[in-house]
Amino acid sequence: MVELPEKVSKRWQPRTLYFWLARMGASTTFTIFLLVLLNVICYSSTVDGYFLADDFSHVSYLYQVFHGHPELLLQNFWTNWMQTEGTRFYRPVISLTLALDYLLWSGSAKGFHLSNLIFQILSSIGVFLVSKRLFLTDLRGKQKNDGDGGKQLDTRARLKYKLSPDHVYTINFTSLLAASIFAVHPLHPEVVSWIIGRVDSVCTTFYLFSLWLKKILDINSDPQ
Repeated sequence: MVELPEKVSKRWQPRTLYFWLARMGASTTFTIFLLVLLNVICYSSTVDGYFLADDFSHVSYLYQVFHGHPELLLQNFWTNWMQTEGTRFYRPVISLTLALDYLLWSGSAKGFHLSNLIFQILSSIGVFLVSKRLFLTDLRGKQKNDGDGGKQLDTRARLKYKLSPDHVYTINFTSLLAASIFAVHPLHPEVVSWIIGRVDSVCTTFYLFSLWLKKILDINSDPQ
């Protein structure tokens, strides 16, 4: 058997499936693309759905808002949701998202379902970003305690410099796995397919991205 030169053999040696998945997972952009694709595959059929149950009352409410009673929408900020007597909900942001859908799509259910799908995608991306940031935050603390002589890590770039390629691949791939499990979880179809079910996905989206930004602030700032 003829042996290849060292440089050539290293360059062309076969790689495992995990290696290629990890390499792709190391790219945040590619990871987000995979999450978008996964959600579209799982939930694209919901876009063709129609209004269900409570959706009809909300569409009727929005019709009133856009036909002479815009004050109804604003009242959601200081009164019970939709000014109903049988519930005690405070959901003004949900009303704003529904009003935006009505403004863009009028009475077309497809537009509302498309927004639900977008919020599901954003939630999945949020899970990935938060998971990745938690791994980095944990590693930052270990580096400070074990190998930094008590010195603070100045910037995220310095933290990134301390990471080996295996660390980068593992963190990204594990975070992608967590987000993928979230995306395909069997409890989520109701939230996506039922228009008013977005009360959960909208809340989750804002919560996750708020937590992600908080972790970025923590990792880039020096402790007091």
